Amino acid sequence: MSSLDIFSMAFRNLFKRKLRTFLTILGVVVGCAAIVTMISLGLGINRSFEEMMKGMGDVTRIEVYNYEGYYGQTRDALVIDDDFIRQMERMDGVQAISPYVQTYITVVSGRYSADINITGINPSAMAAFGYVAAEGRLLEDGDMLQVVFGSRVPMNFSNARDRNRYSMGGNYRMIGGGGMVSIDMGGGMPMQEEPRPKVNVLEDRMQASFVQGFGQPDYEPDPETQGKSVKPYRFDGVGILQQSETDWDAQYSSFMTVEQVLTIIEDREKYERSMYGGSSQETYGYQRIMIKATDVKAVDTIIDWLLDRGVNEYSIYNPRANVRSLQDMMGSLQGLLGAIGAVSLFVAAIGIANTMVMSIYERTREIGVMKVIGASIKDIKRLFLTEAAAIGLLGGVFGVGLSLVASYVINNVGIPFFDMFGSGTDISYVPVWLCVAALAFSATIGLLSGYFPARRAMRLSALSAIRAE
Repeated sequence: MSSLDIFSMAFRNLFKRKLRTFLTILGVVVGCAAIVTMISLGLGINRSFEEMMKGMGDVTRIEVYNYEGYYGQTRDALVIDDDFIRQMERMDGVQAISPYVQTYITVVSGRYSADINITGINPSAMAAFGYVAAEGRLLEDGDMLQVVFGSRVPMNFSNARDRNRYSMGGNYRMIGGGGMVSIDMGGGMPMQEEPRPKVNVLEDRMQASFVQGFGQPDYEPDPETQGKSVKPYRFDGVGILQQSETDWDAQYSSFMTVEQVLTIIEDREKYERSMYGGSSQETYGYQRIMIKATDVKAVDTIIDWLLDRGVNEYSIYNPRANVRSLQDMMGSLQGLLGAIGAVSLFVAAIGIANTMVMSIYERTREIGVMKVIGASIKDIKRLFLTEAAAIGLLGGVFGVGLSLVASYVINNVGIPFFDMFGSGTDISYVPVWLCVAALAFSATIGLLSGYFPARRAMRLSALSAIRAE
């Protein structure tokens, strides 16, 4: 028998008993739709996680805060120092690592001044951490008093003599031309405008000092206490960072080399001891470090390594680390939903097997006639397997169609439980590969369910089958 003859006979046999075939296919439809819908919900949840993490910043950046070790609050506290950093640099999956050392300082340029946050960073790590220079350049090895300003830091310069200058608490953005700045004061207050301070941080001369009052109109150094030891630093602006909506440092902080910021901190402590007496609190290592992983998979490895070395899990910040427990919970829920769908499909497989066994009992005489007129055992086996596979495939087609309808309804009607992340992505996501896999899986279930009934049909004796009523 040709393959075309087998397909033709298989479909004619299926539709001889329409109700039974319909109910068997319906079981496959329910099982397939359940499986696809549950998997689509899991895929939608994962996409929501990904969108949420994108909004939280670079998922391959890991921040580590070590307050206990930095201040030596406990004897066994971990100290994150240069040796610790060198160990991490040798790890697989670590692309870049740098301590983050911060202090505040007043920068003055002509009539304008600004209190800015200075962050010390390794120049070689800036590009790896995603910092991009919108103007000028990033830090380079050998820089000392060179500064790379955050995108919004130049906006903080204001005229100290202007009594009507606005608070620096607003949100600033450039508008139009004419050197004007729009200031959002918050609280529903109307937008206000003022002339932008004319400070070019890449070209204008700038001095900086940690001495209180520096940059004020009435500031005069006290020669007895301040003298040459607190001579202002001559800052040289070399770059302005590109705007970033997810990185606070890239907007509001300015960057210098770690060594230079540590020098400024040491100078400040010497000055404060000379002014106020006493001794400063002893610190150990670095309070904060930043790690850049090569990929998302490496993030988990690095975080596990940090936890094994004694870093407190609450001292590690990474979007992936923060949602890991939530992902585990959703993974368990997805597994439960998938198991429910699998049970439905298993019941459908039993239905297919039952249908094929009943078909053999009802068609015993037909099978005997086929053998007598020359049909081979292989052809009979192929016939029954084709019927079983057709039931599975038809069930898969309608099951996928039903799951697409269900996905559309879920995405448009909305289920608050699954949309808890507020990412705006579809709750249910059915990719093409899932549809193809569902069809192949349904057809395979049909074949497996029809295998043993097909073997039974092969073993029937031709004479006994013809004599059967």
